[in-house]
Amino acid sequence: MFFILSYKTPSMPKEKFATYMSKLQSLYDELLKEKPALIVLTDDFNGRSPLFWNSEIIKSPNGKILSDFAMVNSLEQLINEPTNFQDSCSPTCVDLILTNNPQAFVNSEVIPSPDEHCKHQIIQGNLNFSVPCPPPYKRKVWKYHLAITDMIKQSLILIDWNILLQNKTTEEMVLCFTETFLKIMETCVPHHSVTVNDKDVPWVTPDTKGALKRNKRVFRKWEGGHKPDEKAHVNQVQRETNQIIDEAKENYHKDLGDKLCDLRSGQEVIWTTHKRLPK
Repeated sequence: MFFILSYKTPSMPKEKFATYMSKLQSLYDELLKEKPALIVLTDDFNGRSPLFWNSEIIKSPNGKILSDFAMVNSLEQLINEPTNFQDSCSPTCVDLILTNNPQAFVNSEVIPSPDEHCKHQIIQGNLNFSVPCPPPYKRKVWKYHLAITDMIKQSLILIDWNILLQNKTTEEMVLCFTETFLKIMETCVPHHSVTVNDKDVPWVTPDTKGALKRNKRVFRKWEGGHKPDEKAHVNQVQRETNQIIDEAKENYHKDLGDKLCDLRSGQEVIWTTHKRLPK
């Protein structure tokens, strides 16, 4: 989903407006290449056209170009009532919501501005949009505190960078440096790969996942036969699983608390941690 906020000044010269529309079209074409489910363009476009509001009787030159842009790109304008009330002219609909997927909107409307001196009203729309979690992916976890710093320094010193980067373009040099540096890090910094699933609750660890799988496996096996002598083992595994879960939750919350209390934590870490605290 792409959301574009674009403003055209009322006094924009004709030449600049042509450039503005050209750039807007180029941007829209680039967004279409990403095959998004929804594109929304909104703001004060300062163009009048009956295409934007059924009660509009004037089509300004800029409004015609904007309406042509909307029709060529199959964009629908959702606000169908006046949004701008000037003392010197009749009401106009110049604050627009243009979209290529109007079915994604539950509703759209104009809300009176809380500022009595403001001539523009507030436009708003509600989306019925669900963003699915990305599929599980792998990432590397680096243990920088165990890095062999002397080996890193020595490896970097031994490389003849002039020869390594000779006759390369800027992009090729950046790529070569990055690949070389990462190879050194992989050798000198302990690391391991983990599978990240955004559906997992934050306190889930590999040990927790293993315990849950074991608990499920033992229960399914007992469920198939219902042997009385195995019920005690099932209960024991359940207790062990609950203990592992409780410890994982406690460690997770303790880690959040430590980050909040650490004076070295930056603003981003503090706010991210605060959002993860249980409500």
